[in-house]
Amino acid sequence: MLITLKNQLAILATVSSVFALHVQERASKKPCGNDSISPCKCPAGTSFANSTTFGYIGAAASDIYDIAHDFYTTDYLGLKLVKKEGKPNKVGSIRTLDVTYNNSTYQLTEPLNVYYETRDGGFEQQFNLSTVPLVVPAAQGGGIFGGYWVTMHVQQVADHVSWMKWGVYRCVAGNPFDFTGFHEVHMTGLSDTLKTKGKLVNKSSVPYSIGD
Repeated sequence: MLITLKNQLAILATVSSVFALHVQERASKKPCGNDSISPCKCPAGTSFANSTTFGYIGAAASDIYDIAHDFYTTDYLGLKLVKKEGKPNKVGSIRTLDVTYNNSTYQLTEPLNVYYETRDGGFEQQFNLSTVPLVVPAAQGGGIFGGYWVTMHVQQVADHVSWMKWGVYRCVAGNPFDFTGFHEVHMTGLSDTLKTKGKLVNKSSVPYSIGD
């Protein structure tokens, strides 16, 4: 098909308009924070990333609740709680965790921003990293956190079948932490723990993730 000069100019004008809107949209993004909408504007020197891990767990939501609902219980995550401030599961409570690997340790301080429970035994936690910027030791891969914001949600969808979502958006330089791998491993770990306790009635799905 022959494209005339007039058509070429029209196409160029359309592309330019779309590009201008995209630039304007990026420029108008609000800084990342507890109430920001993804994607958001990260601090200078860091880039935005977003990922979510999903899975079905063959147990009642109330049984998952017993293991994972307490903001100050982190054994199932393989993380050591070293400090807690405030009452458990109350918005504004703060936990500090040790992350130890490859003969090195650093700490994460996380305030709880949202917590609620549902009648089916489900619950949701939302929390973020408050000690930023945070430089991760080179022995653990290096990189910098400009911040991260996590949502963990559990709800029952059928008899002894629950749906779990673990989402995180973040501002990072490098790759300071493998959130996708961490969430997939520990979602599987929840199923294993429930099985050991005799609470896993149905088969769990293999966790899957989207995003970067």
